Amino acid sequence: MKFILIIFSTIMINACGGSKDLASNTGDNYSSLTQEKRDMINNIQMLEYTANSRGSHILVRITEKFINYKLNRNDELIAISNTEKNWNDLMLLMADLDVKTIPSLEAPSKAHQYDGAAHATFSIYVQKDEEGLQTPTFDAGNPHKAIAPIIDKMMSLIPSKN
Repeated sequence: MKFILIIFSTIMINACGGSKDLASNTGDNYSSLTQEKRDMINNIQMLEYTANSRGSHILVRITEKFINYKLNRNDELIAISNTEKNWNDLMLLMADLDVKTIPSLEAPSKAHQYDGAAHATFSIYVQKDEEGLQTPTFDAGNPHKAIAPIIDKMMSLIPSKN
């Protein structure tokens, strides 16, 4: 199963090329960014959030063109179109994050270590040949404050779980 997901990720990353210049749709927010931040967000290919426990599974992958999600372990991965506004909003949130710190963000709580909460991770993929940067495991619903707005925005883009 992991092999299939990796192949799917690679296909999605490769299929989502194109212009990601945010300047045309984000106005002053984009122009106030440093060149380093602009370069960083213009190179992001995909964001991924996962949350798992014994009884639940959530997977959300967002690229410039697609939102892929799965709300149950046994469900098929669902793909819907992403909008330019949604992507730009996510990239502006990413601009507030020091991407290099992602692998070292400490979880604010540790209930996932004793089955008190679903364990979750957040990953970004910058280039198609890189593995990506992933946070250490954290409690679903209680991410590090640096990534909380990004995860909230990602979750707002998928239909709610019924």
